[in-house]
Amino acid sequence: MSRSGCKNGQYKRHKLCNMQPCIVKTNFRQSQCSAFNNKPYRERYYEWIAFIDPTDPCSLTCKANGLNFVAKLSPYITDGTRCTADSLDVCVAGKCMSVGCDLQLGSTKKIDNCGVCGGDGSLCKNHSYRWTHRFETNCSTICSSDQLLQFRTSTVFCVDANTNVRVDDLFCRIDERPNPITSPCEPIENCKFRWITEEWSKCSQKCGLGYQTRSIYCVLSNNHDVKIDEKQCEKLGLKRPETERKCNQEECPEWYEGPWSSVCC
Repeated sequence: MSRSGCKNGQYKRHKLCNMQPCIVKTNFRQSQCSAFNNKPYRERYYEWIAFIDPTDPCSLTCKANGLNFVAKLSPYITDGTRCTADSLDVCVAGKCMSVGCDLQLGSTKKIDNCGVCGGDGSLCKNHSYRWTHRFETNCSTICSSDQLLQFRTSTVFCVDANTNVRVDDLFCRIDERPNPITSPCEPIENCKFRWITEEWSKCSQKCGLGYQTRSIYCVLSNNHDVKIDEKQCEKLGLKRPETERKCNQEECPEWYEGPWSSVCC
């Protein structure tokens, strides 16, 4: 039917299909960004990383790896791509459409406290679910002043409020999911910062005034040296080593033309 003949309904309708899990788990949004790695962008090539634009989640917006800029590589992302990583909603024809717990496009059904999709919580009396934090990762290390501070980040998941047993995250409300929290560990003493230097380069001139240069790095010394931001050494007032010096300051040799000798006869 032509668009002009569709007066009271939708000209086009969509529905979800192929709902079975993929055998190989892949990041669908990332694979679409990676497809542009071998295509020039403003006459240069980049390695693209998936990025979700909160104002336009259904565009193919990607971040250049190692660089601080993002680019919209396509106004529309492929249909079926999740709008965000923490919801079931998917992009269709460039628009984010809701997907309920019944996995129906356009549905707003949610799982109630009894674990029933679209329920009102009246089918159970003793079960309720909540989000909780658990620290399962090892401490990561960050230096501050002269101490090595350690932090660990929590994992967030859904549990039965009565038994504290972990259950599927669908039992908890996605919109109430808290962000992971960071907790400090005990500080480790003797965290040292220092400058290290590389060898001087060859002199820029073989004779006459020239210059030599060398690279310097700010490092954290804790059993082994780790390169860090130079601002950390500067913040602690550590004297910055020279990166340039003069060399070959003696004058270059020159030809000197003297008088001709006398002629003997």
